[in-house]
Amino acid sequence: MTRLKYIIIHWGGKLIRGTCGIDYEGGMTKLIRVRERVNHGQLMEKISTAMKIGLNEKVSKVIFRYPVSTQGFPNFVPLDIEDDDGVEFMFDIFDKILGLLSVQLYVDVDSIPIDTEQKANCSESHIQENGPHTSQSQENEPAASQLHPKDYMQPGPRDTSVLKLQLVHRSEAVWHDTLEKQVLHCRRAGTIAHPRDIDERIVPYLQQAGFYGVARVGFIQLDWHLITSLVERWRPETHTFHLPEGECTITLQDVGILTGLPIDGQAVTGSVTHDWYQVCMRLLGVAPPEDAIYGSRLQLSWLGETFEELPAGADDFTIQCYARAYMLRLIGGVIFPDKSSSRVHLMFLPLLEDFHRAGQYSWGAACLAWLYRELCRGTNPAAKEIGGPLFLVQLWALERLPHIASTSRDNVPQDPHLPPGPLGCQWRKAKIVNEVSTQVLKQYRYALDRQGSDQMTWEPYVPGVVAKLPSYCTSANTIWGAVVPLICFHIVEWHQPDRVMRQFGLQQAIPVPAHQDDTLHTIDLRGNQDVDWATQHASYISLWDDRHNRVIRGVLTQGRLDYHAEYMEWYRKMTRRWISPMGAAIGMVADGIEHIYLNSGINATLDNMADIHQTSLSILHALDEERRTIRVSQRAPEPVQITGLEQEDIPASRRRRRTMADRRQPVEIDLSQPCIPVARPSMLRMVASAAPTSHAARGRRRGHLAATAAQVNDLNSHVVDTTDAPILDDAPTVAVEEAS
Repeated sequence: MTRLKYIIIHWGGKLIRGTCGIDYEGGMTKLIRVRERVNHGQLMEKISTAMKIGLNEKVSKVIFRYPVSTQGFPNFVPLDIEDDDGVEFMFDIFDKILGLLSVQLYVDVDSIPIDTEQKANCSESHIQENGPHTSQSQENEPAASQLHPKDYMQPGPRDTSVLKLQLVHRSEAVWHDTLEKQVLHCRRAGTIAHPRDIDERIVPYLQQAGFYGVARVGFIQLDWHLITSLVERWRPETHTFHLPEGECTITLQDVGILTGLPIDGQAVTGSVTHDWYQVCMRLLGVAPPEDAIYGSRLQLSWLGETFEELPAGADDFTIQCYARAYMLRLIGGVIFPDKSSSRVHLMFLPLLEDFHRAGQYSWGAACLAWLYRELCRGTNPAAKEIGGPLFLVQLWALERLPHIASTSRDNVPQDPHLPPGPLGCQWRKAKIVNEVSTQVLKQYRYALDRQGSDQMTWEPYVPGVVAKLPSYCTSANTIWGAVVPLICFHIVEWHQPDRVMRQFGLQQAIPVPAHQDDTLHTIDLRGNQDVDWATQHASYISLWDDRHNRVIRGVLTQGRLDYHAEYMEWYRKMTRRWISPMGAAIGMVADGIEHIYLNSGINATLDNMADIHQTSLSILHALDEERRTIRVSQRAPEPVQITGLEQEDIPASRRRRRTMADRRQPVEIDLSQPCIPVARPSMLRMVASAAPTSHAARGRRRGHLAATAAQVNDLNSHVVDTTDAPILDDAPTVAVEEAS
């Protein structure tokens, strides 16, 4: 099956040499998709079409930004794409480099001189092909009737200085409906032992090494649709989720409170060059078979079978081996799982040799770095599955997005035989509510697109909740807000709480440019088995070691941010506001109504009215109601006459019954004669029925009726009988219906 490749083409700017090799500055950018087996001619045709190359222009040069590894870091060099071999080499590089989300090409365009005769011939052929009234610009411009409603929406960003990878982001493919797989497959290992099944003899070692809290959390059910909808809003440039109310993210605070993993400690790093059979023999007490080790990764199933149950009367060495095996299962299945969901990296095992020293590592920061890396990979439109500690995403959403994560906490009391666990334990038995419509990915997208200001819990960890947690969950609270690189061997991902200050109870300032270097996402373990990452990432480790001096400071928040606050105005310009066209349509209507309201006041001008007209038109197009703007005179045809069908031919059951109106016959009245109203007997009966019924009232009623009868006789004596009177020719007549 031929796969699609994403290519970003740049033109109109200039090539520059930056810290990581060549780069491009200024100009225009376009995202195209091509088949992986496309040849050079087809690629040039695709590029020319995307750039709308004119008759007097041609593509003169195409340069591939080729990444070359230099001491573990990529350095980009230019490579001309001149033939089919160059195209094939370019796609080979795309497949081999894991962090490469797209191919970047820089295109030069030259003008072709056209003499008068050629120009006339081109114009003549163009007119013959397109008709005498069609220009080149009109041909390239789609007609309004051919545009899709979402063509009138602007999901953002309007300013691409922050979200530079939008064209190769998953949200772009969602908008254009080009995703091959909508819901990401969330990969993780099988269930770990239930907290109540943890052997009490290994609990002290779990506590000492810092893994007891995450062991107590246990298995957390994952909602793949919810996680996918959040991945679509995750930004590799900022390491934050971009929601309608601002940026938010999973921080060191969330990791500490929800999992209890150590935060304030040394970076998890070191060498990955070891004799793994000897390491396993020394620290696990047994060497795994050859088919259980793949490179530097060990089969989790072998660990589960070999260390299934700790024997009774085991000595300290055996208990310690079982404790390390259990920690490895936690590492490979919960904390640092990869997309294989069946193996664990043995590079972590040497760090578990001394349990006390193991507890001095920042496992929480390493876990968060691993999660950030997997979320960034998941934003690739070609991604079909995702790994990493996704239970953290689930717990984070349950705490902060209650309007879409519909479930309830586990109120089961703590096990009295075990030390208390972190806050994440309360969600261990939480059941995802499958009956509600929010389980559908499209409904999650819409719910997040339409998120209100009161539907984001910025500070879920209120003092009353935090006070009940064990001390190991909150001991690192002084560095929760540190702007530092998170490190886990080869992985370096920036922790940027300055972009989510409201999560720490501070007023949100417009953040400085993001710290994350795009080249860090391209570094992995492949081909780097002999690298000592403690030396390779020494500069980032020094920044982590300075974490206590890199904590954000700010002014305490005072209520919610206003819709038109300075930060919110800046944010809406920089962010991807909507993921789905369904949510964007409602959002654009709200924006349009606001625009009309602000421009239709007492100071409205003709320019404002023209702007309002255009805004109203865009709203109708967004709602797919542009037909309302077209007024065509379409008179209804005359009723169909059926000839040859007489009344007597119609069956009695289908004949229309005579109504009161049919029984009324018009009479003609001569308006030249005075018309005197005649009282009818029914009027007298009506008066009589309305009279009182008491004895005294009946006497008064008889007198009243007598007087009324006398008045009627007097009126009737003035009525003129016109039965035999002649009808005058000039007297107007009117048809009056006589009521029966």
